[in-house]
Amino acid sequence: MQADSPVQIVGRDVAIEFLRPDLAEQPAVRGRFEHEARVATRLSHASAVTVLDSGEADGVPCLVMGCLPGRTFADVGAPQGFMYAAPNLDS
Repeated sequence: MQADSPVQIVGRDVAIEFLRPDLAEQPAVRGRFEHEARVATRLSHASAVTVLDSGEADGVPCLVMGCLPGRTFADVGAPQGFMYAAPNLDS
């Protein structure tokens, strides 16, 4: 499950992030995702996306976040849906 475009919920564009189903089967990973989701819903900062809710769809945990304007991962050259962190160039 992956949304390619924003979804409208109560008249607001949101992005829904799903934990990979294979990772959702691992209790430690699933527990960490759910804990981070609970913490993220309490976070409010201008430099962080707003996490509006968390839940589950078809047994897979997900986060519902405010949708920010801009480019997608596919737009910046990550068609598989993931990117590796850039090396630290300051060291």
